[in-house]
Amino acid sequence: MLEKLKIYMIHILQVVLVFFSPALAQILIVALAVIVDTITGVWAAKKNLEPITSKKLSNVIPKTAVYISLILLCHGIEVIFQISHARTFIAISLLSMELMSVDENFKKATGSGILKPIIRFIRKK
Repeated sequence: MLEKLKIYMIHILQVVLVFFSPALAQILIVALAVIVDTITGVWAAKKNLEPITSKKLSNVIPKTAVYISLILLCHGIEVIFQISHARTFIAISLLSMELMSVDENFKKATGSGILKPIIRFIRKK
């Protein structure tokens, strides 16, 4: 009996993983952005001699969990309601927020951000 339950649970897990597998790319990109934001935040704090506390760093895990949940929820919405690009829209929004945070960290660490030079370069083209 217990062996059958184990097999059923494995099958359910496989179905869930296959269902959400198209969202993996967005999840990885957003998770990478969170990691970059965390690294630049620690760098900015060290440059400004600010204390790095575990409380501040522990906020990364719930934030990442919420981001992943949003992407998975949007994937479900796309599939159920046949709405295209909901997952991509959310991923781009989350990436934009993380990019703004990275820019703020660069401003704290170096005195100038990274977005203004990029925007100037794009406008010249």
